[in-house]
Amino acid sequence: MVGRIDSKPIRLRGKREEVPERYCALQLEEIEKKNMHFLLILGIIVAIAAVAFALQNNTTVTVAFGAWSFDSSLAMVLLLALGVGAVIAISLSWPGFIKNLWASSRLRRQVNQLQDDKAMLEQRVAQLEEELRRVSPEPVPAEPPRYLGLKSILIGEKAETPRE
Repeated sequence: MVGRIDSKPIRLRGKREEVPERYCALQLEEIEKKNMHFLLILGIIVAIAAVAFALQNNTTVTVAFGAWSFDSSLAMVLLLALGVGAVIAISLSWPGFIKNLWASSRLRRQVNQLQDDKAMLEQRVAQLEEELRRVSPEPVPAEPPRYLGLKSILIGEKAETPRE
């Protein structure tokens, strides 16, 4: 299935059909709901794993960083390190994500502009073809072949062409 979201022709079951934007928006909403359900289930699984990890690693450790130090459970220190690492990774990848989002938006605008230009040019081609049919003279029919005379049939010579 090939399709576009902006109420343009879409290919369903091998046919070109006009599909309203509302239909495509409903499909997107269904996909987003499925993704949200998946993310919720994934979050619950991660939370259960974190609780199990914390219960199994409850020994006290001392973390020292320069003049600063504190005592906490091993699980809390590891989860805190995991969280800090995730925040750093997200903050480092954010500029690339924004750049891709802008590029995607720009390309989407270009595609829409090119589709509009294509439709306008197709309309212009149709107008010019119609004008050409209207303006061009009828083609002159080709001269029918000359009748072969009895002499040329019996002797096998070609029919003589009249001299001008």
